[in-house]
Amino acid sequence: MNNKNRENKLRNLSAVKYIIPKKILKKLTPVRVVLALAVVVFLVILGHAAWGQAAAPGFAPTPNQLTRLQLAQKDAIIAQLLLNQAEKQRDDANASLNAAGEAVRVENKWPDTVHFNPQTLTYFDMPKLTPAPVPAKTPEPAKKP
Repeated sequence: MNNKNRENKLRNLSAVKYIIPKKILKKLTPVRVVLALAVVVFLVILGHAAWGQAAAPGFAPTPNQLTRLQLAQKDAIIAQLLLNQAEKQRDDANASLNAAGEAVRVENKWPDTVHFNPQTLTYFDMPKLTPAPVPAKTPEPAKKP
């Protein structure tokens, strides 16, 4: 599209006629329009985000309430740390139990197909499964029209 056509199309837009001066209108390209719109959208979003983060007056806890909230937050953090430690201890204990179960299997010279069940403290044989052979399909006879 040549410059005259682009300029004419942009001039025909009623909002463009009144907002954009003719000098700038001649230099507009689709890329510049998209970039300008992107900048405007970015600035609007940035302004909205900054305005939305302003502290809401009247919704601040009192100093006594803030202290209670901080203590409850610290209790929750400590509980999370204790939970993480307990999970690590559980994982270590399970690994130790599985290692002991494997040691018993090796000590008794059971084959590798024997597995240990830590829930019931029993052993079971699980032979390696081989896939079943797929039966060959017989071709269907061609239907006569």
